[in-house]
Amino acid sequence: MPVWSIIQDLVDSQIVNTTGLSDFNASYLEQFCNFLPDKNRKPCLNQVNLSSCCKMPEDLVEFAKINNIQLTTHLDPRELLSEESFQSCLRKSVHEYDSHGWVPHWQARYTLILKGRGIVKSKGYLVYSQRMLRYTK
Repeated sequence: MPVWSIIQDLVDSQIVNTTGLSDFNASYLEQFCNFLPDKNRKPCLNQVNLSSCCKMPEDLVEFAKINNIQLTTHLDPRELLSEESFQSCLRKSVHEYDSHGWVPHWQARYTLILKGRGIVKSKGYLVYSQRMLRYTK
């Protein structure tokens, strides 16, 4: 949960106004909220992929309502960045040899919305990856 802790620090310093998660079902959302050391620092919203359901699951709606978590929707693809796409992106900025062996472990999507206007200012992704080097003789 180090990423969530850093994001909450940004909320505390008033750099970020609202935090949320994406694609958490009711069970995962409840586990996440229960795992937080400070229950006042839970997410404000949870985005649900429209391709996974045409109607919000009742248990998710109920949990969100009880915990004051707004539910919104998105249409992003399930896989944000495949290993092959990641390698291809790397090859555009580094020597091809240096692009081999990198594996994306997790990805996070962010959306910046102008406060009070509801206009999307920016969207992007954060990626954590590690390089798996193999030595040969």
